[in-house]
Amino acid sequence: MDLSIRISTHFRPLQLAEGVALAVALASAAVLFGELPASAAPIDFVRVVDTNTTIPGTSGTFNLFGGPTISNTSSDVIGFEGAGSTTNGVYRSDAGVTTTIVDSNDQIPGGTHKFAVHGAGPWIDGPDSVFAGRDRVVGPTDAGIFAVTNGTLSAVVLATDTTPAGSPYIGFVDRPSLDGGLVVFGATSGSPGNPDPGIYGATAGQPNSVFLVADEGTDIPDGSGNKYLEFSLRPVGADNTIAFRGLGPMSDGVYTYDVPSAELSIVADTATPVPDAYGSDGMDTFAAFGQATTDAGDVVFIASAPTGGPGIYAKIDGTLRLVVDTNTKVPGGVPTTTFLNLDSGLFAIDDGEVLFLANDTSGGRAAYLYRNRKIARVLGVGDFLDGEFVLDMVVRPGGLRESTAAVRVTFASSTAIYLVTVPNPEPDIVVSPFSLDFGDVELPGSNALMVSISNVGALDLEVMNIDFQMGSSGAFASTSVPSPVVVLAPGASADVGITFTPTTLGVFSGTLEIGSDDPDESLVVVDLVGTGVVSDDPPSQQIMDILNFIDDSVAAGTLEGSGPGSSGTGRLNALKNQIEAAGDLFGDGLVAEGCDQLLDALERTDGEFPPPDFVEGHVAAELELLIEILLDQECS
Repeated sequence: MDLSIRISTHFRPLQLAEGVALAVALASAAVLFGELPASAAPIDFVRVVDTNTTIPGTSGTFNLFGGPTISNTSSDVIGFEGAGSTTNGVYRSDAGVTTTIVDSNDQIPGGTHKFAVHGAGPWIDGPDSVFAGRDRVVGPTDAGIFAVTNGTLSAVVLATDTTPAGSPYIGFVDRPSLDGGLVVFGATSGSPGNPDPGIYGATAGQPNSVFLVADEGTDIPDGSGNKYLEFSLRPVGADNTIAFRGLGPMSDGVYTYDVPSAELSIVADTATPVPDAYGSDGMDTFAAFGQATTDAGDVVFIASAPTGGPGIYAKIDGTLRLVVDTNTKVPGGVPTTTFLNLDSGLFAIDDGEVLFLANDTSGGRAAYLYRNRKIARVLGVGDFLDGEFVLDMVVRPGGLRESTAAVRVTFASSTAIYLVTVPNPEPDIVVSPFSLDFGDVELPGSNALMVSISNVGALDLEVMNIDFQMGSSGAFASTSVPSPVVVLAPGASADVGITFTPTTLGVFSGTLEIGSDDPDESLVVVDLVGTGVVSDDPPSQQIMDILNFIDDSVAAGTLEGSGPGSSGTGRLNALKNQIEAAGDLFGDGLVAEGCDQLLDALERTDGEFPPPDFVEGHVAAELELLIEILLDQECS
């Protein structure tokens, strides 16, 4: 297969809400990334709240934010923690309308004081929410996990409660999760000098519903008989699955707990082979783990590997895979730029997509979206957004839903929370034209045209196959050979050259197939058609073309006289004399005599006996065709 590939890349700015263009400042990009990234598909940025937003029920404005998270049921609803000069609380924004869930004017249910400090942001599930809170008195009194269900505020668990095993709680994490009524949180129990970390679940709105997932008395599900010693107290639950990181005396790993069956399972531990490890021979296993989060049975987690350094890994649809590690090239950056600092836990997962925040080796920092084993840049430090340069950003577990990310963005003079939507986080192939008509091509002759392949999506497009469909005429061919897989960055294109060389008179047809990883258009076909026609050249010119064809073919080794020794050369010269004589006769007006000479020359090239052929070789049939065309044109 011959293919002629010409790569070109086009740049265009991202598109913001209300038609405002987002462009990376050239000076900042040169410092941070070395060059501008390739064009990306339109990305929609909607500013939900900022430090100019009035806090509901007050006359003041927000000055600090925590979170945010996105509702499990709608990407238009987010939850966040907010603080002003006189109040703080947890809030929700529904299609841009901000309301208070709980603030420091509300009484703690079952307690004696009002709320003062809340978690990093509430988790929202439809009309319900869950959050961590403490009272306005210094100390653990009345601290707990709280839920709002059916409009009613209630305590899921308080510091004054006891665990299901009867031990007193002595601390809480500030990031409980909520999905389908399932509340998940981590806590320590026992005595202050001898804390026992554990992972717990509960049902929002149901008192006394707390249950133990795992603690220091729980067997690790690896068959070793060892028990857990420590946990990352930031578990996440979704769809009756709880994901968490746990350590044992000889192991470290990420685990899931199935709520209906109360069974623990290993997602990955220090005995698990590292998938897609750079330079791995398939024998490397994970070395250590960090935070984990889950959605619909998929799990994403931090881990380190001997050959890949810290990285983000995911188990998606039952398959363990690498999302990104310190060997991964940064999309749109300098070719030698790779990721750094992937152990922060600033990531979220939804429907197989992973949103994460990372630095890179050139000093850049940005949020990225992973999908179908590819990474797209969403927003970075130095970008120009709503008239200000981005100084930093934060993403959190629970901050991704339906390709929409909740991102907290810091500018020089303000802080804001955005909903950032990538409408098409996929490669998207466009082929033009869908048909090529080569028109009439005189024999012998050819015509060359181009097919353009473009990627208008947000992720790299892999073109894995460009070939002619079975049954296509051999008159169609391509013109050069590229690498087996052509990768087109967003906005890039490639031209494929196709040549039509008819071998007989008449219409020829074929189909070019272009296969790629475009998720909804994996195979594109281009119809090909062309017609071989008689040359308009006078007989004398066609005779000269035939003689030149013979000489060129003999020199190229594709044609030779037929017969042993010098007889082959003699027969070749005899054939040339016949053709030359036919041209002389045509020139003298002796058409019938010229046709007799041509007919005899044709019989010496047609591969039939008798009479014997005077030539043989790869292009003998083409020589026969050239003589036959002239014979049909002048002697019919």
